[in-house]
Amino acid sequence: MTSPASTSSKKSSPLESSHRRVPTACTRCRKRRTKCSGTNPCRNCIQNASECIFQVEDIRKVTVLESFITSLKRRITELEEKVGKKQKGENGTQMPSQANPTEIKDGVRAPDTKQDAKCDDTRGLAKRDSTKFDIHLEASTSEAVYSAIFAIFSQSPSDPPSPVRSCSTDESLYNDVLLLVPSPGLAQLFASVTFHRFSDYVNNVFQFLNCGYLSLEPLALINQVASFCEFEGKWRYFAPDAFMAKCCMIVALGELYEPAYCVSPRNVRLEPPLVDKVPPGFAYFKQAVALLPAFIIEEDELGTQSVLVVEALTLAAIYLRVINKNIASSNFSLQALQMTINMNLHVAPLETSQEDRRLFWAAYSLNRTISLRVGQPLLLSAEEIATPMPSVNQAPSQKQELYKSEIHPCYIQLAIISEDICKTIYRRKCTTQANGVSSLPRFTLSMLNILSKLVRWADALPQNLKLDACLTSQGSYESHTELDRNRRFIYSLHANYCHCIFITTVPLLINLVQEQKQKGSKGSLDNPNVWKIIHMNFEACSISLRLYESLYRGKLITTYGFMDHDYLFSIGLGFIMGQLFDFSAYPVDISKYEFLKSLGKVFNILTNLLHNGNRIAHYKCMQLLDLIRLNPDIERESTKMAPVMVPAAVPVAIPPPVTVPIPHPNDFFLPFDDLLFAEPTVGMINDFYSTMSVDYYNLTEDDFVLFSDTFDMHV
Repeated sequence: MTSPASTSSKKSSPLESSHRRVPTACTRCRKRRTKCSGTNPCRNCIQNASECIFQVEDIRKVTVLESFITSLKRRITELEEKVGKKQKGENGTQMPSQANPTEIKDGVRAPDTKQDAKCDDTRGLAKRDSTKFDIHLEASTSEAVYSAIFAIFSQSPSDPPSPVRSCSTDESLYNDVLLLVPSPGLAQLFASVTFHRFSDYVNNVFQFLNCGYLSLEPLALINQVASFCEFEGKWRYFAPDAFMAKCCMIVALGELYEPAYCVSPRNVRLEPPLVDKVPPGFAYFKQAVALLPAFIIEEDELGTQSVLVVEALTLAAIYLRVINKNIASSNFSLQALQMTINMNLHVAPLETSQEDRRLFWAAYSLNRTISLRVGQPLLLSAEEIATPMPSVNQAPSQKQELYKSEIHPCYIQLAIISEDICKTIYRRKCTTQANGVSSLPRFTLSMLNILSKLVRWADALPQNLKLDACLTSQGSYESHTELDRNRRFIYSLHANYCHCIFITTVPLLINLVQEQKQKGSKGSLDNPNVWKIIHMNFEACSISLRLYESLYRGKLITTYGFMDHDYLFSIGLGFIMGQLFDFSAYPVDISKYEFLKSLGKVFNILTNLLHNGNRIAHYKCMQLLDLIRLNPDIERESTKMAPVMVPAAVPVAIPPPVTVPIPHPNDFFLPFDDLLFAEPTVGMINDFYSTMSVDYYNLTEDDFVLFSDTFDMHV
């Protein structure tokens, strides 16, 4: 006897039967080998009240060259210009697509007219402020900020910034870097390295590098090397293993941070930069890079050398970041973090040793710092980490052990906040809520929430790591006195903190500058929350400059700093935007910032770096000069301060750096004056942090309503 189910199935139409024959079936129907309707949930699972699960096929990764994408964008721009000219010639009007291009250039997304109209319709009938947030920075890079400002004030917005000063060109300067120096071999390389010389290299590395990114113990490393050296101190260990790769990287970085490369107001050089010179320590770096692949590929033979390989990879990433090989540096840091994940250090239990914890968190912090600054993808979200942070040694045996006892956890917490910045500020898509109301005003509210996290981080710092405690403990000193190691550690920590504030708040400031430029009038902003964000940006730039002024006078800025030139460039961009923004309609006092004078201080330090051989500082200066020449007001004010006129603009297609005349900042700013480099005082620091207290940025529901009703953000 035939069941009703089978009878109904036989009487079903051929169309319905063919509809059930779908190539994609749920997991339950596949196992039972029954026909699946292909719907989610399918009919069989509905009848049996079972969970319907469809297996998702693995998405294959498709690699597209950036040059191909750039060529397509260039072709689209050319076609739009041709169509615009043709239509303008026919009816005398301009194309809407030409007036509001929707393309992405140099990491900046131009306004989308259709999306703006759509979002405006969903805002309701209430009257809103006409402020639009049209610029969305694709990455938290200083180059993206520079490109956005350049696009706003360029005479022809369709022309991109000079390609020779773009991030990709700076990156290509070292594309053939591995072909510059032949590798002579370990025995020949370490013929001139003695035990005492290696100890000096270790001290140089831990003098200038941020300790939150290193898991090495300098005393243990020096003692281990001592066992490999002869009685006279001559090196006698030349095995091609991971330990020698790490030693090569220590020597390479140690030569980069030699005291001879330190800059200060007293050793200003007037010679052009040695752009043809190979970076110091490059031969040792190339030897380390030649040794590392064998240990990375042969994972089964790593064993106890895994820790050494991770440490060598982190040091190599730092070296590549110093010579501005940004993408390669990010890849090396990603490889180091991936190896720690393969070792399951990210889910290590509580009984894990402190060395393993420091190894993982150092790789994590370094990857977040490098990847976030160059707009590279992140690996391993903070929510997936179950490893506790390294414990704090309350009584370190030596003063130098501060780097692993107290500063390291502070860098870890700052790296976690940096990940939130990347995901919230620079990975935000234009979405709408279920009721059709745009949710983009929450973007700026998220900005305030991140600032609140940063302020809480600063309030929770140990007392001896705060800037006011550092100043009172050190006391006053003469300008020729060198700062000690711990002070460099503390200043670097707070410079990183201020840079996080800058990259969090700069999208809002760029959009406000663009709004004033488009309206051509002195707009007004009644919302106090916006001024809080702008105020925090300028305060962060000011305090960062004060810190670098102090380090500059104390001879603790080296020519090849890890993040120094990037931080100084960001400070200069902040002061330029402060000069571009019209504050006359705001009830605020900005006279204390002295944007032009502060910009001159940034030029003084960057110029000293480039004259000592840092070609990246040369391009940073040229980019700042581009922005100054684009705005007549800044150029006019700078000429009032200078004994001579501003130098003529450099053509877009400039020759290689060897033949480019480098304008000195004294040509358009006041000459260097030691009085400008005042030491940050305790009162100034207290005022800075009092305005950045936690309560200052706690928002109520009324604040959110006011904020969401005032601004309409479009990304």
